[in-house]
Formats: sequence, C-alpha cells, structure tokens
Amino acid sequence: MKNITISNKNFEPLAEEIKRFCRAQKSWNKCFGIGSNKTGTTSLAHIFKDLFGYRCNQSKVELTSTIQIIKGNFMPFKQVMSELDFHQDLPISQGHYYIAIDALFPNSKFILTTRDSRSWAESTLRRYGNRLIHVALNLESLPRASLFTGYSHSWISHFMSKQIAILKTDLEKRQLSDGLPPKDYEFSSELKASLIKDYEERNEEIINYFKYRPDDLLVIDLSCELNTRKITKFLGISCHFSAPIPHKNKKSAGTTEREIQEISIDLDAISINQILGKSLF
Repeated sequence: MKNITISNKNFEPLAEEIKRFCRAQKSWNKCFGIGSNKTGTTSLAHIFKDLFGYRCNQSKVELTSTIQIIKGNFMPFKQVMSELDFHQDLPISQGHYYIAIDALFPNSKFILTTRDSRSWAESTLRRYGNRLIHVALNLESLPRASLFTGYSHSWISHFMSKQIAILKTDLEKRQLSDGLPPKDYEFSSELKASLIKDYEERNEEIINYFKYRPDDLLVIDLSCELNTRKITKFLGISCHFSAPIPHKNKKSAGTTEREIQEISIDLDAISINQILGKSLF
C-alpha cells in the first residue's frame, strides 16, 4: 500500500470514482450495522455513505420503523430498506431484531461494532443518562427530543426497562424521585453493571447466531482499526484502497479534511487509472 495525499482539486473526482467502483462491486443484498448505540455506529454510516457511496438514510429509517418494529410490525422497515443499501443504529442496534431482518433480507451482511464494555457504558450514560432519568421519573417530555416528541421515551422504556427499574429504586433511596437530580448525578454501580451485562450478552448472542456463517458477520472495534481494509474485504470490494477510520461523535477528535484525503492505494495490485479511468496525479 502506498499512502497518497490528494489535492483539494483532485480529491472529489477520485472520491466519486471510488464510490462508483464500490457500488459496482456490491454482491450482497443489504448490510446492517447491528452494534449497540455508542459503538461507532455513526462512523460506520459515514464510511458506507461518504467513502463507499452506498445508500443510507438513518433518520428516515428510524422515523418510519423504530416504533413499528417495537410493536412487532416489520413492514415499514422492509419498505424503507428497499430503497437503501445500509442501515445502522435504531431499531436494529437494540434487541434481537437481527434474526427477523436476516430472514427478511437473504444474502445480507451484518457488522457488529464493539468497544470496551466499561467505556461503552460510560459513553452510553453520558449520551442517554438524562433521558433515562426523565423516563424513570415519568416526565412527559424530554429535552432536545430527537426525530419527534416521545421518540426517546418510547425506545428507552422498551429496551432499558431493567436499568429504569434500578434507577427508580436508587432515586427513591436518595429521595430524588420528586424532582430532577443534579446535573452531576452519579449512576449506581448496579445500574452500570446491569447495562454492561445486557451489552455483553447481546454481543455474545449475535456472535453465536452467526457462528456457522462467518462470511455474513464482521465483528469490529473501530477504535482499534487504522483504516477500512477489514470492512472492504468483508464486503468483497476488490478495489485495493483503504481510508482512515473516521471517528464521528468523538469529542477528543474528528475526521479532518487531511485525514479524509489520505487514501492508501495498492499500486502493485491495481493501477490508479483502473479506478479512475484517467490520471489525477
């Protein structure tokens, strides 16, 4: 692999050609990111949409199908996915919906994003802790409602019922059940342990479900990967290129313009002109 830094003028045409090449190499039906929220799912969506050029629309899928799937109706999800190649996050980032989706979409690929359990739990509580408290206190509205009012309340109530029960007991013990706790409220070790247990058990169940189909499941910790090579290999993309893993929604770092524009191309295995149809260098 040779690392090539591409000029601003030439990067966009190269990126578009790579997207077209990836789409032409698609030999699978759909690809689903089934890792839990806060395991790099947004970064994975960025890779599929902005680097590989596959069709995805997280907001549309969540808006039309999350509540319906919770109710047992998979038809809206099936319909919206007919227009897309990839989806990650809710509703498939929770529960065991991957089993039904596997049946609904034969010849599909599944990616289980993971990360260290403790850091995942801390990140999850930073992101959703305030909403979890609102649900535990039976407050009708949540601050900064995503998609529509009551959306977070619905999915958190359904998927985090164990943690809500623990939190309610803890709030009562601390005599905080009549009002919002302070902003620096520390969630109990029992709640964190419960969160981690559910997270680890779900990951194990997914791995066990696909144990006889290793070509259909990729388990990956994006924080440990330097580039997209494992993902392109898993997808069967024969183009010999890779790009740095973007870290979206990460406070300490973001994907810089320079990082995006550093693409590794194996010049011995495939010529740049094969990808581009013309030289940009």
